[in-house]
Amino acid sequence: MDIVEVFDKRERRTWLIKFAKSYDGLANQINRAMYSDAARFFFAVENRQKIGFLRCVDKSMYFDLPPKTVFSASDAYVTPEYRNRGVLRQLLEHALRFSNVQMLHIEISKYVMLREYYRRLGFTKTNSVESSLIWVFQEPFFNTHFAVNDNEANALDDEMIPDITRLLKSF
Repeated sequence: MDIVEVFDKRERRTWLIKFAKSYDGLANQINRAMYSDAARFFFAVENRQKIGFLRCVDKSMYFDLPPKTVFSASDAYVTPEYRNRGVLRQLLEHALRFSNVQMLHIEISKYVMLREYYRRLGFTKTNSVESSLIWVFQEPFFNTHFAVNDNEANALDDEMIPDITRLLKSF
């Protein structure tokens, strides 16, 4: 499998719609900013066929850094026939190497299920829960850019996740 970056906006939009349709009712929430030049789209390709993508969003402005220096892995989609084959892992590892991804914007339920996986990739600090999403950061970046001491950051993660897990099990 190869990982390539795609710049064509129509193709980016097409895959974002596939991503959105995999969640009920999100297809109408796609907007031009989501597939603009501020985002990077990495595609997994096998046998010259695109089988999945990962969208990385420039978050530099929120940390007073030059444009395109810090990215968040935000949206991903793998075609059903290629799921559970490590496609997303390879996309994420590629983005970590080539796009300075320092944070994830992820569904809380997915983070809870895959917490150890994300920790092995270096995403160990959580912050800013918003409805069903959570921000998860690489530890060095988090420690440099947030005025939170390590004990408070660990308390946020360690105290919050069991509560979230219980909440999810109650549904």
